[in-house]
Amino acid sequence: MKALIISISLLLVQTLNLFAQQQVEEGNPFIKNFTPKDYKGAEQNWAIVQDSRGVMYFGNGNGVMEYDGENFRFIVLPNQSLVRSLAIDENDRIYVGGIGEIGYLEADSIGQLVYKSYLNRIDSTHRKFSDVWVTFSTPEGTYYFTHDIIFLVNRQDVKIWKPQTTPFSNAFLANNILYVHSIGQGLMFLNDNKDLELLPGGDRFKNDKIYSVIKYNSERILITTRNQGLIFYDSINGYSNFRTEVDEFLKKNLVYCSTPLNNNMIAYGTLRGGAVIINQEGKLIFGSRTQEIDETDKDKKNFMRCLNHVRDKLEGKNLEQFKGYIFYGECMIKHTIGYDWENTPPFLGFDIYNMELDKFIDTNSMYNNYET
Repeated sequence: MKALIISISLLLVQTLNLFAQQQVEEGNPFIKNFTPKDYKGAEQNWAIVQDSRGVMYFGNGNGVMEYDGENFRFIVLPNQSLVRSLAIDENDRIYVGGIGEIGYLEADSIGQLVYKSYLNRIDSTHRKFSDVWVTFSTPEGTYYFTHDIIFLVNRQDVKIWKPQTTPFSNAFLANNILYVHSIGQGLMFLNDNKDLELLPGGDRFKNDKIYSVIKYNSERILITTRNQGLIFYDSINGYSNFRTEVDEFLKKNLVYCSTPLNNNMIAYGTLRGGAVIINQEGKLIFGSRTQEIDETDKDKKNFMRCLNHVRDKLEGKNLEQFKGYIFYGECMIKHTIGYDWENTPPFLGFDIYNMELDKFIDTNSMYNNYET
């Protein structure tokens, strides 16, 4: 078995960022799955942030879902809409984007967070809007992005921007600059006069999809596109291609999002193949389905204990019975943390996916119905 498959959901790209901010040790985070039955909410979660106490907040179909490590609690919006986006500032204030709703969370008299709407600060002619897909907290205020209008809310006032021709496609924040993409126009940025201006050469993206614009360093941004791959931009050198070890993987599996991590790493999420992590040189760090691991691959020696364990378990088994299934799991890698390494399982499985039924299945039923 030469290939080891490890899959991570799109939302985990954001979760990886949270773990990377907290952990000094290198390695992969332990994963615990919660089902809608566990948290008693909607199946889809659209956003995630974490405050300085470690409490986590999710944009859920039922509102803002708060999790303190033990209990889940829901904070419902006035119009009971789902929550598409969240942002958090340096003072732990959480900003919320729903459907036709923008606002923030504030503690009430007993210390519980409740939702406060900004709608009363918006002119009545602009209060009808749809999904707030992205929310950004910046020193200038909070940006709330929809396809038809962008709000900037701060203590003094509320500013708005509307598309000139075609609807906005997406918005990104990099180096504290707001970038806005529009099919038919290209990639724009908010200039010092607070006008949306086409980025020099930005019309090269007018017929392409942009999935992320992130900070690469203080002078350069990294643009992720559907058709042009990964593109650098800075004001001095203009545009250049960023060649990586995962270019084909991102293209084949439909790259969808990315986020910068600590230690100069970048995580990419895809629609078909889970997530990958690369460093700033474009070298694969974790996650590709196409990465092969065997005894001659010295750079992957940390995975050999896991690989040998999986291969030994499969040796002599009738693998035809598992045709049409994908097994998901984590390789355990030894670090300096003190624990009983010899008794730690080399591989921890956590999900089984039935491709014919197009859904995850109960692991117990798999074990009961098949020879293992």
